Amino acid sequence: MSGLHPVEQVQWVPVEKLKPNDYNPNYVPRPELELLYKSIKYDGWTQPIVVDEEFNIVDGFHRYKVASTHPDILRDGCVPVVILRGKSRAEKMVSTVRHNRARGNHEIMAMADIVASLSEHYTDEQIADILGMEQEEIDRLKDRRNAPEIFAVQEFSRGWIPDHTPDLDPVLKRTKHKRAKRP
Repeated sequence: MSGLHPVEQVQWVPVEKLKPNDYNPNYVPRPELELLYKSIKYDGWTQPIVVDEEFNIVDGFHRYKVASTHPDILRDGCVPVVILRGKSRAEKMVSTVRHNRARGNHEIMAMADIVASLSEHYTDEQIADILGMEQEEIDRLKDRRNAPEIFAVQEFSRGWIPDHTPDLDPVLKRTKHKRAKRP
């Protein structure tokens, strides 16, 4: 890339000037949209919306959608945008997918560690509110975080592990569980 990067040219543009594209495959459920709103409301605009020269949205449709329905996060009716210039429709489609896929997914054990750490400072109700989670999800993450310790000390009774089944030998060796001895 030659010249300035788009992020070096952030502009504040009236939200009604932006146009959704007709190919974005991404879907964000309502709870995550509310979380996105809270993120912008409390942290400010940390990512501009990416548009082409005609203000068609390349990335940031959900930021646009939240801004369109929550005027309190607008700045004088405007949102921050960066313009991708000189891109074909195909290149814009590729860019949209790359932006969406690059965000990745949350690894469960890492999220469990975060919830455990936050539990030292917040109640479950507060965590649910600030992270946009249900109590059930918080409970599952707390359970998963403790699962390795719980199952590491678990011993199986004879009802769970038969005396001799040759096809189980490799499994038992991998899991470090001993066969139960007959009384």
